[in-house]
Amino acid sequence: MADEPSRQGSRIFWNRNCSRQQLRYGRHGDSPNFSFEVNGLLSLSGTNGLDANPASVIADLLTNPRYGAGFPAANLGDLTLYSTYCQALGLMLSPMLETQQDAQQHLSDIVKLTNSAIVWSGGLLKIIPYGDQVVTGYGATYAPDTTPIYSLGDDDFIVQETSVGANSGVTPGGPALRSGSGPITGGFSDDPVQITRSTPADATNSVQLECLDRASHYNTAVVEAFDQGAVDLYGLRRESSLKARAIVDAVNVGPIVAQLLLQRALLFRNTYTFKLGWRYCLLEPMDLVQITDLRLGASALTVRITAVEEDDEGTLSFTAEDFFGGYSTAVLYPKQSSAGYVPNWSVPPGDVNPPIIFEPPAQLLSGRLEIWFALSGGANWGGAQVWISSDGNSYALAGTVNSTAMQGTLTAELPSHASPDTTDILSVDLTESQGQLASVSATDAANLVTLCYVGGELIAYQTATLAGANKYDLATLYRGAYGSTISNHPPGTPFALLDRSIGRFSYPNTLIGQSIYLKFTSIQLRAVVSTETDNSFSSCS
Repeated sequence: MADEPSRQGSRIFWNRNCSRQQLRYGRHGDSPNFSFEVNGLLSLSGTNGLDANPASVIADLLTNPRYGAGFPAANLGDLTLYSTYCQALGLMLSPMLETQQDAQQHLSDIVKLTNSAIVWSGGLLKIIPYGDQVVTGYGATYAPDTTPIYSLGDDDFIVQETSVGANSGVTPGGPALRSGSGPITGGFSDDPVQITRSTPADATNSVQLECLDRASHYNTAVVEAFDQGAVDLYGLRRESSLKARAIVDAVNVGPIVAQLLLQRALLFRNTYTFKLGWRYCLLEPMDLVQITDLRLGASALTVRITAVEEDDEGTLSFTAEDFFGGYSTAVLYPKQSSAGYVPNWSVPPGDVNPPIIFEPPAQLLSGRLEIWFALSGGANWGGAQVWISSDGNSYALAGTVNSTAMQGTLTAELPSHASPDTTDILSVDLTESQGQLASVSATDAANLVTLCYVGGELIAYQTATLAGANKYDLATLYRGAYGSTISNHPPGTPFALLDRSIGRFSYPNTLIGQSIYLKFTSIQLRAVVSTETDNSFSSCS
């Protein structure tokens, strides 16, 4: 068993991963869930002692005599360069095999996430990184060979598709094959190097990876990389989200992988095709060559071979892509902190602040019966589900409030005064909701654009002057709007701006004159937790 990775049921781990087990205990056979991290033997092969180096995973997956794919170890090429590349960039993975899938697909998924390619040549399976510049990190230095193997020109390319002229002593690639129409060339006079270029408007400019986050109990985390310039020019071009659950470090590994995938999608849009004779049979995918074609204006242009095909006549057809020489290191913007930012889905949102609940005047309801709520919470609060009951026991979901109301309290007394009130100041503190207010024109204020709820009275203001952090002095007040009663309001009176952040829920006529009970279940983004605040409300007849 010493050679095997950690196992759990039918799942195999090469590193540290999280799973759930049910343990039965107690007299009544309760079965709670417990979370465990399974530490595989290859977890020490990575940079952090938690994840595994992809080169070690691939070698073990293919060649382990007990549980491997049965691939002959003698046919596996040297993975040292690939291992060094992953180590230097910190591309450490934690793949978990829990579903049946071809070994070739597992291999393909790993090399795609690590910016590399699979090459079968000379009876050996090789994995070669696309990285094209020196990278140093995590105690390793990756230094690729960027020297082109051949410099190809007009005397090297083959421009005919048949063996015409073979009996005339003309060797493949000779200048006679470029001399125009005649018995040797068969009349073929097209350019020897063909270039296909895709339009930048169709290039992917946003990449999303579906990773797992070790820091958040291995919950799913989406990591995105995008090019804002390309998005602004051509609109958002995003393919479906790529499942990358072998990545469990959504802060350090995920952004690098996403950025490398984005750069390949944006930059590598030229495809070069050309033909060579059998003397170039040692060329293989991922090799670098220089091509010169004066008709195309290409002079010693370095390209990377991506595919080689041989026809029945021994002619080799090559497909190549651009080689920029500065692409291997992902260009990432500086992080806001040393740990970066990934949403923590396990942080509770906290309770709602004391809500403001009231029935608005009929002029604002368009003939419907509604209850309005002003709800807010702490730093992790993202809204609340509203539950309603007529007996205080059984509750039904009435809806969801997804925004924070501009809610607070008065910090000074507001005397009773006829409208428009240009004498008094409405001083409010919106710290509990982190709210902000803005001044408006005299016309907007008179039209009640800034309508507010102040202890039952509806008031609009014109000027909002910042008096401190989330504190405002409101002046030029339009009092008693929509028939509400103008009254004196002491400090501590509830205040709320009646904008689109206010929750609005209709209720049937059968509840008129009855007491109803409300619960507000706080939510954080999409994670609902059991944080409730009970409030009762008696509807008006």
